[in-house]
Amino acid sequence: MKKSSYYRLWFIVFGFWFLFLSGILTQLTGSPGVLQLMRLKNLKVQREKQIVELKTDIQRLEYDAKRLEKNSVVQEQEIRRVLGYAAKDEIIFDFSSVDQLH
Repeated sequence: MKKSSYYRLWFIVFGFWFLFLSGILTQLTGSPGVLQLMRLKNLKVQREKQIVELKTDIQRLEYDAKRLEKNSVVQEQEIRRVLGYAAKDEIIFDFSSVDQLH
């Protein structure tokens, strides 16, 4: 075998190997390739961050729920906040009209 044909054979082998790893031949081989692997790893990191954020939100909501269940003062404050009322000893500052002046 000639030296040039030997190099050509290796070039072809590495070319197919690159195509196989890149994911270009996914429909033919069924292998997702390196590009898909990188996308999936990135997606995994994003989902793990999202899970941490959601767990933090759940803990905060559980804490708020316990406070609302057990503390009548907190219940009254939340009811007033939702309905827009104020207690006798509360002072309301309305800053919404400041934006209308400008």
